Amino acid sequence: MESGNDWGDTCRVSVNWFWNLDEEEKTVMKKKKWIAPASCLVILALLLALYFILKNQNMEKEEETETAESVIGIGEEKATGIQFTVEGQQYSFIKEGDTWKKEDEVDFPVDQEKMSTLITTFTGLTADRTLTEISSLEEYGLDDPVNSVTLTGSDENQVTLHIGDKNKDTSDTYLYMNEDKSTVYVTGTDCEEALPDTLMDLAQSESFPSVTSTNITEVEVNNGGNIYTLTKDDSSNWQVSDNTGKGYSAEYQTVSTLNSTIAGMTFAGLADIQTEDLGRYGLEYPAAVIHVTYTEEVEAEKTEESESTDSSGGESDEGAQNETVIKELDIYVGAQDEEGNYYVRVGQSSQIHLMSESSFTGILDVKAEDFWSKSLGYTSVSQVNKMEITYQGETREIFRKTEETAATYTSGEEELNADKVNSFFSAFSNMAAQSKDLSLTAEGSPELTIEVYTDGGNHKVIFTPYNENFYLSVDTEGRPGLVNKNTVKNLIESYLAIFE
Repeated sequence: MESGNDWGDTCRVSVNWFWNLDEEEKTVMKKKKWIAPASCLVILALLLALYFILKNQNMEKEEETETAESVIGIGEEKATGIQFTVEGQQYSFIKEGDTWKKEDEVDFPVDQEKMSTLITTFTGLTADRTLTEISSLEEYGLDDPVNSVTLTGSDENQVTLHIGDKNKDTSDTYLYMNEDKSTVYVTGTDCEEALPDTLMDLAQSESFPSVTSTNITEVEVNNGGNIYTLTKDDSSNWQVSDNTGKGYSAEYQTVSTLNSTIAGMTFAGLADIQTEDLGRYGLEYPAAVIHVTYTEEVEAEKTEESESTDSSGGESDEGAQNETVIKELDIYVGAQDEEGNYYVRVGQSSQIHLMSESSFTGILDVKAEDFWSKSLGYTSVSQVNKMEITYQGETREIFRKTEETAATYTSGEEELNADKVNSFFSAFSNMAAQSKDLSLTAEGSPELTIEVYTDGGNHKVIFTPYNENFYLSVDTEGRPGLVNKNTVKNLIESYLAIFE
């Protein structure tokens, strides 16, 4: 009984406590009581909504997949013909055996891979949506189709696709089939993009001949009468000659850049496959001709003796199976198209190609002087026998002699400091002109002349004051150039230090 009274007392206290609360506190308590259940209901509603959204999306995808249908009905392997329009001209291609041919020009070099891709695209065409009971084709761009493609099957069944506009939002293409203008198909395939822009896009193009830059031995360029020839000698040094035929030493790096440009040439496109109208491309009288001589390793032809050795099971020298042959490449450069590409013809090929203007940078926009070596000094001190230096009219000779592993230098009876002589020669051998030009001249007498004597010949450089910034140098080949004044002054100081 006491426990019952206690419970009753507790209830009365709780009730009294609640009714003793003010109205605001009662309201807060009631709100807190319903927050948790309400939150649960909201979350449940959101989950149910998400479930139905995902379910509908899946149903739409399944429906879309189920409704996507093949438009053509001719399998790729059964396609034997295709017809379409390019640049206002209708072309037909037929398949004979496994080979596609241009119907009215069997010698046309059809690119089989590109044609196969084209056939695959259109025989595999599917409609994502089908619009029926169409009364007007204009809104789909089908009142005047951009193209019509006719496919022929092995059973002579033909299907013609009339291609209309692309939807601006989805990029889907509209089309109708045969003469059924009441039904429009919507496909995700870009039909217009799949078709070639020109007939040449379906032609099998030649590849540019494979040339390795290091195998090039001579390059001759005739650019509208501006002629220069680059030739590599037996020591792998390059010489450059101009219209007169006079040769000068060439800058190795500049020549290497040109050779790399030639080796990296590629065609930008195929313009034509016939050469009957060369004048149309500016190739009847080319604007420039590039003649390249290079070497190539080829498999040597077997002689009767080598065949006998092979058949007897004797050892063969694999290195002897290859031989180096000399090859030549002629590149004829014609006019430029609207985009600046050059029309070119390689050798006597029947194909006319396009090459970018940048392909000829450093080839057609230069002259012989641009390849001149800027170097002035003789670089191999080990071959020097004597140096003759004339400074302000006074001439001194420095003799070099090698004893065992060390070199000694003398001038008259005086033995010179080897380090100082080597420092002077190093400064001289590393000198280079900023530019060289046969038209350069200087007034006055030379201030410094250096002549180096070797077993292979002499090397002479003359320095004459030119202006406040430069000396005029004349190298051993007679080419005038401009050298920074401070560079020459440092060379003179290095020379004078030898005799201090």
